Amino acid sequence: MQTCQSFPKASRTQLSRFKITNEKQLQAATSEKHDRCMQNVWSRLVQGCRQHNGVVSDADVNKGQTVRYRPVDNTKPLVTAEDGELVTGFTFFTMQNVRPCNLDKAQNGARSAFSSGFPGLECKHCGDTSNPRRFFYRTAEILTGNYAHIPSHIASCKHVPDEIKTELARLKESHITLKHSLDRGSQKKFFNNIWERLHQ
Repeated sequence: MQTCQSFPKASRTQLSRFKITNEKQLQAATSEKHDRCMQNVWSRLVQGCRQHNGVVSDADVNKGQTVRYRPVDNTKPLVTAEDGELVTGFTFFTMQNVRPCNLDKAQNGARSAFSSGFPGLECKHCGDTSNPRRFFYRTAEILTGNYAHIPSHIASCKHVPDEIKTELARLKESHITLKHSLDRGSQKKFFNNIWERLHQ
């Protein structure tokens, strides 16, 4: 901001003053207060896309309450046949082997970056066990660029049938080559579709 030409001079000056006192304020603030502040900021950011579904109100956000998410339907398909035209067979097959889930603090540890109930993905094959493998992403963009550990889990999960692991390995062999032949932006559209179904 200090280097942005469009940033007002008065605001730049004020930012410089805050920077001087920031170190002392961070030392004085408790970790709990800092985390609460950041959660409030995030709640206000996501409020716009959640309030239309009746999940959270303006009053809830202004009070700093945790965003409440609707329970997902883990039987709802995340991908369609049409989606298969947007990505390689490897990516499509990978996402066919996960399903929607909600973050459960008791089962998923701290994960302080996410509110309880936040929608995510879980392995279809170990999802009903006492130790399911779950994946949570803050945005569709992060999902697009960081989904690689999902196929890694599927390839090693003891609950995944051998025939699925074999098919995943087969599709992986041609993944890189086929990926270069995809239309520009198609993979992003694929994961945006998944994100919208997960968060609608």
